[in-house]
Amino acid sequence: MKSAAMKLAMIGSGPSALYLLKHVLDEVTLLKRHLQEIVVFEKSPFFGMGMPYNPLTTDRFNLANIASEEMPPLHDALVDWLRGQDARDLEEMGVESDGIDPGKIYPRLVLGRCLQAQ
Repeated sequence: MKSAAMKLAMIGSGPSALYLLKHVLDEVTLLKRHLQEIVVFEKSPFFGMGMPYNPLTTDRFNLANIASEEMPPLHDALVDWLRGQDARDLEEMGVESDGIDPGKIYPRLVLGRCLQAQ
């Protein structure tokens, strides 16, 4: 008997949703037989940021509560993503290009932009 394909609905597109989507993609060979569709419901215009890392709900002076080296990578590690940003964007985020370090705690908006980009 063939199992019915299921749909996955996610409420919100914050970091938890991104990591769930990454897991689904990592396991696509197994899950594609069971999962027909994924729908993400997000009220914010910023996909991937979640409330704590969103420019509508925080500012550049609020620090994240996790160091770059503690974040599991989605595609690029936070420091690698930062190193790929141009000087103007880094300045806007309050990040000095010569001070990018995996052990550093960055502003929440930096983390949000990285999550959104990935």
